[in-house]
Amino acid sequence: MKKTWTASEEITAAKLNSSQLEQMEEYVLGENIAANSAVYLKASDGKIWKCDASFSDERLSSFIGFIYETGTTGQTKKVWIMGVASGFTGLTAGSEYYLSNTAGGIATSAGDNEKVVGIAVSATQIRIKNAGKNALTRKAQAITGIKTFGSIPLGPASDPNSDNQLARKKYIDDSVALGSWLSRSLDTVYEATTDGFVVARCNANSGYFKGTIVTDNSATPTTVRGGLSASDGSYGTQEGGCTVPVKSGDYWKVNEIESSGATTSVFWIPLGQ
Repeated sequence: MKKTWTASEEITAAKLNSSQLEQMEEYVLGENIAANSAVYLKASDGKIWKCDASFSDERLSSFIGFIYETGTTGQTKKVWIMGVASGFTGLTAGSEYYLSNTAGGIATSAGDNEKVVGIAVSATQIRIKNAGKNALTRKAQAITGIKTFGSIPLGPASDPNSDNQLARKKYIDDSVALGSWLSRSLDTVYEATTDGFVVARCNANSGYFKGTIVTDNSATPTTVRGGLSASDGSYGTQEGGCTVPVKSGDYWKVNEIESSGATTSVFWIPLGQ
C-alpha cells in the first residue's frame, strides 16, 4: 500500500525507502528471472513467470509488475506492483511502454498482443500501469467471465456477416420488418430471395375455385403446405384464403386445381425488405 504522510512529518531516507518497499510484494519464482523483467502470476502454481506478448493467454493478461532484482527458480523475490519502478536503462521519458515479444521485455510498441504496462518518467524509471487482467486494449483480445454494463454499449454501424457476430438493434429491426406487398400470378414458380409469406385469396360470387400452395427447395416445388377453396352461395363459402411461410432460397407456387367464374389474388410479402 502507498504510505500516507501526515502534516509536519519529517521525511527521511529511511522513511522514503520504507514507503518504496510498501509498493512491492514478495513472490516465489517459477523460472530464472532477470531484474526489471515484466512478470505475471501463474494461476496453476501461484508463482511468477516472465510475461510474453507473443501469447494472448495469462502471459499477457496477468501482468502484475516488475521484479526488483534477479532471481532463480524457487527463490522468493520482491516485485514492484504499483507506483514508480526504478533500475531500468534507456527508457524514453513520457513514452508509453508495452509488453514485447521478448519474454520479460517491454517496448514502446506493442508485441503481437497489446498490453500497456507503464509510462516512463525518466530513462531509468517507469510508472506502473496495471489495469488488471481484463482491461480492454486496441487489439483483438478474448474477454472472459460475465460483464455487466450500466448502459447499453454502442457498436459499429455495420451489419454482422458471420454466425457468431453480435447484431445491432437496427439490423434486427430491418431483418424482421415486413416488406411491401408484391402481386404474383397463379401457376407460376417463384424463388424466395428472403424469408417471407405467400398470401392467396379467391372469391367465388359465381362459380368455384380450388387450389394449393406448394413450396420446397426444388425448382419445381411439389410439397403442399396449404390450400384454399371457395364456391358461390349454393355450394359453400364465397371467400377463401391461405397464408404460407416460405424459407429464403426455397421455391413456391400457387396451383389452380379447378376453377370456374372465380377471381383470385396472389401476393408475396418478404421479411427484411
